[in-house]
Amino acid sequence: LPDFALHMVPTLFLAAVVAVSWRWEWVGAGVFTALGIAYAYVSRNHVSWLLSISLPLLAVGVLYGWNWRHHRELHAIRGR
Repeated sequence: LPDFALHMVPTLFLAAVVAVSWRWEWVGAGVFTALGIAYAYVSRNHVSWLLSISLPLLAVGVLYGWNWRHHRELHAIRGR
């Protein structure tokens, strides 16, 4: 059970980031992009790790960033 709990920590952290990002997209954009860049740096000698872990993190970060920018433009147009 302790080993399972230890391996669940990253998953729970990312779930918490997603929960916060549901309201504030910029949090998801920053955290997922930073995690993707940090993991790419740490595993720079392992291309398969980069493609399977870092690239999806970067993609999620970019999508959160795009969504945040899109919502800001909509609010500016609507005058909110």
